[in-house]
Amino acid sequence: MGGLHPFHRGAFELAARAKVPVVLLKLTCAPSALSKRLPIWKIADHMAVLTIEPFETIHPADSKLGSRAMCQAIEQRYRDLLGYPAPAGAASEPQSVGGVQ
Repeated sequence: MGGLHPFHRGAFELAARAKVPVVLLKLTCAPSALSKRLPIWKIADHMAVLTIEPFETIHPADSKLGSRAMCQAIEQRYRDLLGYPAPAGAASEPQSVGGVQ
């Protein structure tokens, strides 16, 4: 499984300005397809199925956080969900966004 790259605040800033919700999604593909672990010429035994699960909707207007703090809180939410450690130099006390910590 690949790592989780840092999130950038642009999408969160746009959502806050446009007053639209941010929908957190979890995407899974089983069996793995087109990953770095699987050569492109290796054909899977079964058809790959992509599953998209919305697991939370956050309304920036309901949050007291700015786009930068919201970005960090949501990135940490994904890290917790996927079992990735916090990046080096991350704040020790995560902030809460729409029920997300």
